[in-house]
Amino acid sequence: MTTLLSRGILGLAAMTLLAATASANLLVNPGFEDTPFAGAEEAGVGTGWTGFGANFRVQQAGPGPCDPISCAGAHGGTVSLKNFGEAGAYQDVAATAGQAFAASIWAINPANADALVLGQIGALNIEWLNGAGDNIGTVFGDTISAATPTDVWTLLTATGVAPAGTEFARFVLITGPFDPAGPGGGAPRWDDATFEVVPIPGAILLLGSGLLGLMGIRRKKAA
Repeated sequence: MTTLLSRGILGLAAMTLLAATASANLLVNPGFEDTPFAGAEEAGVGTGWTGFGANFRVQQAGPGPCDPISCAGAHGGTVSLKNFGEAGAYQDVAATAGQAFAASIWAINPANADALVLGQIGALNIEWLNGAGDNIGTVFGDTISAATPTDVWTLLTATGVAPAGTEFARFVLITGPFDPAGPGGGAPRWDDATFEVVPIPGAILLLGSGLLGLMGIRRKKAA
């Protein structure tokens, strides 16, 4: 009885900590669905995002069943982001040293002419910036590549704790490299991004240690 009660207290406390400290999604326009457009694609990254290189919002309105997103269509809604060659998009959010961030996005290696080529990747990273906007660290997250099965949405993630001097956390999508002398380059699709402040794992472990100590006290009393 005591063990079950203690486990229940530990689980409840951990869930309470998670609920109290996890933030909502910090990204603006995480699904790239901000404004309707006609046709298959529209140049740009959409509201809230800053792009570099060739970026397009795309929707399933192309000449074939797998264009322009892929045969799978959008992950959520009707629009996805496409970046071609060496390109990407990012958003910055306010951050302080010691905060833990979790980033995620769904990515697809499209089953059409934009499939990724050998040596090319699509990556999700987190960058830490100081007050001057200088990069003071990078978390290299998950990637997709030419080896990733086509037409399958894959969840990419990155997590990290902001170092000293951090004032902004940057959610970054990057595609590259692009070799004009080689086979060219494909264009992954991105959809349904999240960027959240999450509990620091050490805080949960500390809480767990304290509750385990309470369990020990209860057992001694029971003895």
